[in-house]
Amino acid sequence: MGWCTGELQAELTRDASSTASALAAAKTEIGEQKSINEGLSAELESMTRALEDLQTQNTRLLATSSESELMCARAVADRLKVSAAHAATRQEKEIFANRVISAQSALQTQKSLYAESEAKLKAVTDQSRTAKSAIAVAEERFALEAKKWEYVSSHHLSVSHQFRFN
Repeated sequence: MGWCTGELQAELTRDASSTASALAAAKTEIGEQKSINEGLSAELESMTRALEDLQTQNTRLLATSSESELMCARAVADRLKVSAAHAATRQEKEIFANRVISAQSALQTQKSLYAESEAKLKAVTDQSRTAKSAIAVAEERFALEAKKWEYVSSHHLSVSHQFRFN
């Protein structure tokens, strides 16, 4: 039994040494795992901060996007108003253009009527001058004729007077 005890003791010593080695290796591995875990925790913490930063940035971008969409909607509404105003202005321009054309046509008609009236007035004025001239000539003739008759009448009276006294 002695050798069994020695062998057992040797085996136990080997087992204890092997266990101590395994324990040291396990401790080393645990230390390495702790280092890895600490590194991973630090990386996870860094990623969490980055995620929080991204979420904050996302919130700001969403607000900016909402503002941009609102501005775009206002711009579209303004564009529609401008288009409607432009169409109304174009329609008013056409109405005024038609009025100008009508006014020009009426002016042309009035000019034609004025020219006709001037021509008629000139014709009447010419006729009036001719008539005045004819009247003046007729009056002269009448005056001459009247003088002639007066002369004849007075001469006739004097001749007839002479015949009576003779």
